Amino acid sequence: MSPLFLASVGATPFIIGVIEGIAESLASLLKFVTGYISDRTKQRKKLAIYGYGLSAVGRILLIFAHSWLGAFLWRVADRFGKGIRTAPREALIMESGEKESMDVHLESSR
Repeated sequence: MSPLFLASVGATPFIIGVIEGIAESLASLLKFVTGYISDRTKQRKKLAIYGYGLSAVGRILLIFAHSWLGAFLWRVADRFGKGIRTAPREALIMESGEKESMDVHLESSR
């Protein structure tokens, strides 16, 4: 989110820093937690879709952000979604790449 937008809705530089710090910290912690959960449950696709959906809902909240508090809620929802979707999405990408490279390797060795 642009600091200019936050300033336009009344956020001070301190509040902008707090919003960004909380949002990014939340996303980082959630990547760790959802990575563990997706490894245990193997429900990576559901977690990734849930994360993308939550980010989309968060973007709708931006419409109602007429103060820095509304922008904070949007930012937290957006980063919450990012934290949920990132680790499972990366695992899905890795798994699909491994399968394709194994298929290519097996075919070339014949």
